[in-house]
Amino acid sequence: TRRGWMSYVDLRPDDELLAWDQITGTTRWEKPREIFVAEYRGEMVLLGDRTFSALTTPEHRWPVFTRSGGFGVRQTRSLGRSGLIPRNAPCEDVPTKPTYSDAFVRVVAWYMAEGTRSTDTQRLVITQSHVVNPAHVEASRNDLVELGAKRKTQREGMARRHHRPGGGLAPSARWSGLLVTERNEDNRVTRFSLTGTVVDDITAVCVGAEKVPSAEFLLTLTQEQLEMFLDTCQRGDVTPKERRFFQYHDARMDAYCMAAVLAGYEPSLDRVGHTCVLNRGRRGRRDERKTYVHVEEMSRRSVEYEGPIWCPVLPSSFWVARRQGRVYITGNTTGTVTVTAASAVVTGASTVWTSAMT
Repeated sequence: TRRGWMSYVDLRPDDELLAWDQITGTTRWEKPREIFVAEYRGEMVLLGDRTFSALTTPEHRWPVFTRSGGFGVRQTRSLGRSGLIPRNAPCEDVPTKPTYSDAFVRVVAWYMAEGTRSTDTQRLVITQSHVVNPAHVEASRNDLVELGAKRKTQREGMARRHHRPGGGLAPSARWSGLLVTERNEDNRVTRFSLTGTVVDDITAVCVGAEKVPSAEFLLTLTQEQLEMFLDTCQRGDVTPKERRFFQYHDARMDAYCMAAVLAGYEPSLDRVGHTCVLNRGRRGRRDERKTYVHVEEMSRRSVEYEGPIWCPVLPSSFWVARRQGRVYITGNTTGTVTVTAASAVVTGASTVWTSAMT
């Protein structure tokens, strides 16, 4: 959703979900006509391979391309043994005009990947190893300079060292703009200490001590800025060639995956959710393995299931889903699903109760 990744229990009637248009081959934001939720008892089908995971009713619909370029919609029970299910597509609703400068976007990414925040919230630190990654140190320094950073001298620091009761710099003493102190520690690590009013701008979009980029910020980024945000995060983790990103924080990883999906990538997490690999095929390359789920490679197993089933019903009929860290495009169920209890269908601002979905 525009608010980020949401479980069905968190969906609201006014949410916009990322839908897929089979005609244009792109994704866009759409409001659901309804959000179907039901208690269900019966057969479910568990689909999966090394990079895919889905648990659906037999009637669930999937968009499937043939190897010759044809397109059709198949139910889970009728998937057959060939075909390609799209994982993701370029988003047509990505802004074309930037809200933030490119340097600001990159500094936010450096901070998220390799930064810390002081307890008084008025100082940020970005760290890189000049022994292992001298190029990344230089890139960080250049981005800070492009953002308008002024290097802090001892005289300037003493002149502005006015404290207020309770700690922190008095508002009148804060530097207007960005002030950076660069230190070499143990001849191995370069630390950039950031102060000034630009720190407020950074922490407004990369929120809290946990440094989580907000969904609102990510939605303002152009295609080029989404690419540079992802690339800078990977450079912060020293893995740009492998297109991998490591993060031991679920919310930060969710934000990274949201940026990747908006950029048109298919992010895949490992089983513990700490490593993300980006895959993306080229436009028109329907044989690109990293853009599609190959139906013939999926394992399938019928299981008896009792619990909730759910589905947002969108005008485009298809939407971007994620299960166990695997992203793919899936569809709305059609036909009748027998349920064991009343179910809620949220439409607009009202809630309608029903016992089956048609």
